[in-house]
Amino acid sequence: MARHESSEMKFMNTNTKRAAFTLIELLTVIAIVAILAAILIPAISNVRKSANEANCTSNLRQLSAAYLLMIADNKNILIPAIPSEGKGYTQNSKWHRPNNGEGERKTKEPWNMPLSRFMAEKNLKVLKCPEVKAALGTFSDKRKSRSSYGFNHFVGKTNSGNGSFRGVVRMEQLSSPGQTIMFGDTKANNGGNNTLQNLDHTSIYAWHGDTAKISYFDGSVGSVTLEEIQAKRPGTDEGYLLWRGRERR
Repeated sequence: MARHESSEMKFMNTNTKRAAFTLIELLTVIAIVAILAAILIPAISNVRKSANEANCTSNLRQLSAAYLLMIADNKNILIPAIPSEGKGYTQNSKWHRPNNGEGERKTKEPWNMPLSRFMAEKNLKVLKCPEVKAALGTFSDKRKSRSSYGFNHFVGKTNSGNGSFRGVVRMEQLSSPGQTIMFGDTKANNGGNNTLQNLDHTSIYAWHGDTAKISYFDGSVGSVTLEEIQAKRPGTDEGYLLWRGRERR
């Protein structure tokens, strides 16, 4: 009987010893976890960035589709971001502002602008690139931005320094809609009366690594580096088509 108890105690002691981790085993497990983390964390980050790029592309497509619908409703006459009076523009000439009435503008939501009636989705998410962490707000809260996208305000303008217009430009007059910028990534704005900013080579911003998302007048969306934008400024021969919609004459 005593021998049987001794064997049982010996068996229990053996199991207890086997259940414990040795220092080498513990270090091995930690090393494996560290290796897996080093592999998975960049992969997860890349998935997040890809998802943000896809959402940004979707936002720009919605904005572009809404603008093209608005243009079709305006007899195919392009509406610049800064229209002048008496040039054939309709009541939508301030299409990127929440309200045409000065007294009510600051109380309106940023998406409550003439362009919005041509948009299927009316919410602030469409106005912000997912890479922008700051929350958007209304005009009554000047501490918050209202949009991270801008519109190419050179469409319809001359090459003169005073920014005068060369008259109404129709869609069919664009030399190559697929090569002329419509909307693009900018830094989130926090001032002025407009929801959407004026986009040019100084305000475009690379939210996606070293590239910015831009849409074109054919409704397509692509990526561009800041170096490419700087090489094709609005006033240069190389950038005339990109920004103004026509070759320089």
